[in-house]
Amino acid sequence: MTHNQILSVYCSKEDCFIISKEKKKSLPGIHLDTTVMKTKLSLRKICLDQRKRYVLQKGDYIIAIDHLATCIFEKDYEAENLLHFASLNFFFEWLDENIRKRSI
Repeated sequence: MTHNQILSVYCSKEDCFIISKEKKKSLPGIHLDTTVMKTKLSLRKICLDQRKRYVLQKGDYIIAIDHLATCIFEKDYEAENLLHFASLNFFFEWLDENIRKRSI
């Protein structure tokens, strides 16, 4: 049995809607979990909460996407599987690049 890559994305309501609409259906082998964030949150807290939900393996990522109008994440934690993007566009660029590498 192969492992589905887990991408846990924390972002604004608007960005979650766009991600679900644009990418969720077109990601074979990837479990895309989106969570709406409403306030400024700690990356450390998100990572600790995530450990309770999933056992992350190589290739799984916790992703935080800033949205200037609604949520900005505190840069209080670093981890190999934690990615923090300044905007949704940067996330989509990374996602497209990551998918291309997996399909080759």
